[in-house]
Amino acid sequence: MKEDVYLSTDTVIVNLSAQSCRSVDELVGCLGFSTFLQLYFKQLAVRDIRVYRWLTNGRTLEETIPSLIELAGQLLVSGPQVDLTEEMNELDRLKALYIVEDCYRCWRSKKRFTVLNGNRSDAMAGSFAEYDEKYNALVWQLYRTCRQKLTGQDELVCRKSDAGSNASCLLTKYRIKLPAGYGLLRNVPFINRLLLRTPILMDFEAASEDNRPQWLDVNPLASLPLDSRDYLCLPLKVGEFLCLTYFHRDYLAQAVCLVNLFELASESECLSRKPELICLFGLPGDHGSTGYYWDSNNDVHLAAVSGNYNAEHFTNFRNVILTLHSLTLMDRGMLPVRGAMMEIFFRDDSRKRLLLIGEMGAGKSETIEALRTLSNEVRTDKSIRRIEMVFDEIGSLRISADGAVARGSAIGSLERINDLWPGIYRDIEKGIFINLQKDDPKVLLPITGYEMVNSDHPVDMVLYANNYQERIGLERFTDYRDCRRCLLEGRHAVSSSEGQPQLVETSFANPYIPEEKKEQYLAIMDEVFGRMYEDGVFVGQLFTNLACGRKEDLAESARCLWDLLRQLDS
Repeated sequence: MKEDVYLSTDTVIVNLSAQSCRSVDELVGCLGFSTFLQLYFKQLAVRDIRVYRWLTNGRTLEETIPSLIELAGQLLVSGPQVDLTEEMNELDRLKALYIVEDCYRCWRSKKRFTVLNGNRSDAMAGSFAEYDEKYNALVWQLYRTCRQKLTGQDELVCRKSDAGSNASCLLTKYRIKLPAGYGLLRNVPFINRLLLRTPILMDFEAASEDNRPQWLDVNPLASLPLDSRDYLCLPLKVGEFLCLTYFHRDYLAQAVCLVNLFELASESECLSRKPELICLFGLPGDHGSTGYYWDSNNDVHLAAVSGNYNAEHFTNFRNVILTLHSLTLMDRGMLPVRGAMMEIFFRDDSRKRLLLIGEMGAGKSETIEALRTLSNEVRTDKSIRRIEMVFDEIGSLRISADGAVARGSAIGSLERINDLWPGIYRDIEKGIFINLQKDDPKVLLPITGYEMVNSDHPVDMVLYANNYQERIGLERFTDYRDCRRCLLEGRHAVSSSEGQPQLVETSFANPYIPEEKKEQYLAIMDEVFGRMYEDGVFVGQLFTNLACGRKEDLAESARCLWDLLRQLDS
């Protein structure tokens, strides 16, 4: 990135390598400040034309913006003993105060990032955060000083927020070995370090669910007009695979959200291994297509997503990555599963590994919290001492020498705000909150470590979270055909637009498996679950009653599960 500042509709990227302000005066006089004021007034003209005309007072933007910069400079240079409320008439003072407050509110509503270019990431790693700290301090000082001078009084209650940025990125060029035909990506800088100012509030437009992936016969990079100066790369560890996520800088906010879900790969990891997954987001074109391509020569799964309205929401980024991940798992004979895996430690030093399969809203998190509550109520040698999450998004089942084992793919989880359980609040300050003002707000939270995710965990029990049948307890599938039918249909209840439960189906109980891969998926599922049935693993379904509005039934089902876990052989 060569510009001092990059502005799109709702994203601001400040290049601290090109624009390093040492004082508030320099901040006001820099190109980025006037560039943002232009964006502010253009958006104000659309948002409230009457206020825009009142503020500009018949002047053009070319005339208005320099006068505002001059006003800010006067507020900064006037000493603390100068009372500007006496020098300015009340109307002018109120107008200036309105400009300061509304402009600052507009600035804070943007997704704001700072970037710093570092050729030697090891030398910059310890200091890049200091650049961002200084920038945030300058923006805060500018706002606070202007407000104090215009009101003529000090604030008795000072609420200090992250005035400058939501996150800061250290960018570095990696000399990675890319396969033949991937030369367009060679000069794209990598995000080497990230500083998140959590909790972060993000607002994304709703995404269409009808954007079906297209299977490509030709590698899209063969004919793609991609300017590497407009793109960044976020290297991620998705389970055991390296995923290079290339994206247009307009989508930096969505990429930043991903680091609360997946582990960031280090420079040495990127240089020492070949990527199994490559994702391209925000490509030229507005047709909204998502294309998948299997590069068999280089053993790479690739996704290409054009930049448009449908690509804006964070979940589209997540879904594309997890779809690629699932395809790669199946090509290696492993079974992708959507659910939550946990290790349950009892007070007699025994432990059990439980896998709950189901979509978001099926009652997995609520069941885990109910187990914790029950253990606190009744203290015995077989009470639960602690529960450690292995994964709570998507993982995989595979056959090892000792039987079926599970691994995770993500270190974090995307949770509905209304479904948060009490135990997770200890980490709530790490969260990235998405669409808090809309109907279905969510939060992205890291819940476990990568070492836990990327290790083999034997499976003692597998349960499908059934949230729609009004039954209590759990049921064992003694016949594998019943289990197969349950997973193939993936039935669960969701809330309709009227707020009533509506029964839907998700094939394979996993939205990241394309319908075209049905036969491959079923063959692996038969093999993996066949081995679990041979080994006597408990496979069944748990009735959570979550869509029935009867929380007491969920608690009773959790008690039945708790009793069964304590009875299983150690």
